[in-house]
Amino acid sequence: MNVTGLNSCLPKTIRCYKNKRVDWSERDIISSSLINDVLSQGQYSMSLTSLDALLGGHGWLLKYRDKLPMTMILLRKMELIK
Repeated sequence: MNVTGLNSCLPKTIRCYKNKRVDWSERDIISSSLINDVLSQGQYSMSLTSLDALLGGHGWLLKYRDKLPMTMILLRKMELIK
């Protein structure tokens, strides 16, 4: 069997792709409200890593600080970061 005959027997390829676009303003609003809820319960001794774990453990608070301005303002106001 030649190559063209083999290719005609194979199923069509399925292209997989991920949409890597993130709405950071929406994510900032959601994360700041979640953190505000957690911190309003009186758990002020939390670290950024533990807060990030409560948000789902994606590393957003540690890696993408510049894209989460409202969240960082809240954390500065609560004196969790300088």
